Amino acid sequence: MLVREMNKKIISLTIVSFLLFTSILLPTTISKESTADEDSGVIQSDIEFENEGEINKPLSVNSTQSIDIKIKYKLNIGNFEKWFFFKRRIGRAVMFGSEYFLKIKQLPKAVVNLSVIEKPDYCTAELDKNTVEFDFNNVFEENNFVLTFKINDSEAPALKESEIIIKADFKYNGSGLIATSSNTTSISFRPKYNSSIDINLSKEEEITPLKETTIPINITNIGNGDTIVDIIIKDIPEGWNASVYPEELTIDVGKTADPVDLVFMSTKDFEEEKINLTFSPRSVEIDDVEDKYLIGENLTVSISFVNDGSLKEENDDDGIDITLVIIVVVVMLVLIAIFSLILKRRG
Repeated sequence: MLVREMNKKIISLTIVSFLLFTSILLPTTISKESTADEDSGVIQSDIEFENEGEINKPLSVNSTQSIDIKIKYKLNIGNFEKWFFFKRRIGRAVMFGSEYFLKIKQLPKAVVNLSVIEKPDYCTAELDKNTVEFDFNNVFEENNFVLTFKINDSEAPALKESEIIIKADFKYNGSGLIATSSNTTSISFRPKYNSSIDINLSKEEEITPLKETTIPINITNIGNGDTIVDIIIKDIPEGWNASVYPEELTIDVGKTADPVDLVFMSTKDFEEEKINLTFSPRSVEIDDVEDKYLIGENLTVSISFVNDGSLKEENDDDGIDITLVIIVVVVMLVLIAIFSLILKRRG
């Protein structure tokens, strides 16, 4: 009987030793997107994310965006190792620490820390959770968290692809058997194009009729992206000639372009007329951005023209010819004198 009991103990110790040895030499698999500190443990784990990854529609300033993100975690062990480490006392003690040798204490949770590690300076970003918990398992356990962010600067570069990077870190502080693990995911987005332009020109001009006149127009790009501006003349008065040069120009952010020339010639007899100019801005082309997101808001400016009256004054002067009046008076006086002499001789 004693020998039999000794043999059982030897067999049991051999099995336990074998299991411990094989558990330490477990083949491990690490996902391509995960990184782990190999010196911190031999049992690796995977962290994976599921999210849309990209927001296709450009985002306006001060609009808040909320993104639901799924995170998954698992240990890279087989079913036999799972049975040993989770169902056997010695396995639980090896995996999680000696305090888990008895089944009195429930197994710990895998706690994954979450943080935003990179974002553009022009936006705010926060997570609704700093940590998520999972049951230890050899199949993926899932959890969810929410990323909320907002563009808070009107000068955020138009349509430039930007991203927010979120990092997940796992580190078990119990036994040294489970290795640390981490992974990242990113959300990419683009700020909306803001087509704001400032037009500097006189709103009213006094002009000389029938004379070619040039009025400079200064255009400043106060939006958030390089802008192409098309200029169209509308409502040209009948009989007038009018053009702009150039009809299209590109203006960098924060810059004022060389003046655009409005060149025109009016008719002779007008009192007051008006020309409307429409400025149509659009963003320079951006790769992978649909054309509808490149179009800005049109701006229409009116210029009133008033006749300076110079040609009217000339016409008035021409109607009162002093020399002609003198000649007429002299001729009349001569005729009167002659007529008087004839009457005297007859008398």
